[in-house]
Amino acid sequence: MTPTKIIAVSPRRLVRYGLRFLLGHRQDVRLLAEVDRLAHAARLLTHTAPHVIVVDAEALDPQTLDAAVMQEIRHRHPMCRVVALAELAEVPRLQLSNVGFARVLDRDAVGPELATTLQTVRSARADVLRMNRVAELDSGGEQAARPAVPKLTEREFEVLTLVALGCTNSEIAERLYISNAAAKFHVGSLIRKFGVANRTAVTFEASRIGLIRPTGARAAQNVRATS
Repeated sequence: MTPTKIIAVSPRRLVRYGLRFLLGHRQDVRLLAEVDRLAHAARLLTHTAPHVIVVDAEALDPQTLDAAVMQEIRHRHPMCRVVALAELAEVPRLQLSNVGFARVLDRDAVGPELATTLQTVRSARADVLRMNRVAELDSGGEQAARPAVPKLTEREFEVLTLVALGCTNSEIAERLYISNAAAKFHVGSLIRKFGVANRTAVTFEASRIGLIRPTGARAAQNVRATS
C-alpha cells in the first residue's frame, strides 16, 4: 500500500508539532499539510488528495462539531476520512461518530497506534466504495452471473468485518465507539440486507459472494490489529 496521506488540524502548535513528530519519520504516512481549522483543511481538498484528515477536537465548534464542514467533505470528497483526537471527557465519542468522524482516538495515542488507525480507516473506505460499485453494477443487470451483492453503508461494512471475526454486539460497540443499541441495529440491518436468519449466516453469505474472505476480510484484519 502507498503511504497514507494526511492533513493535520489543530489550533495548537504543540499538537501539530506532536503529530509531525509521531508521524513525520514513518514510511507509511505522508503529512501533506498542517492547519488550525477543519474548514481550512476542507479548502485544501480542492488541490490535494489526502486519505485522512486528523483533527484535534479543540479545533471543532463546541456546539456543532463542524457538522456542516463534515457534510461538505463527505459529499465532495467521499474517499477522504476524518479522524478525531480527543480526551475521553472532552467530547462524547458517540456524538463525534454521529457527525461523521470515522474514528475517535485518545489524544495520547502513540505513533504506531495512530498510523495503524489511519491505514485502517483508509482501507475500510476504499473497500466499501468498491463493494457498493459492484452492487450498483449488479442492480443494473450488467453482471447477472454474479451473486447479488447488498449495498452496504460504510458503518455496516465496518460492522460486517467485526461480525466475521466473531465479535459480540458489545465488542462491536466498544471497537467502533458506538452504543450497544447501535451495534445491535447495524447487525440487524445486515441480517435483513443479506436476507438470512442470523449473524452466522451473514458471515457465510458475505464470504460466498466475495465481500470477505472465509478467514476475515483485509479490513477486518486491520481492525483487529488496532485492538
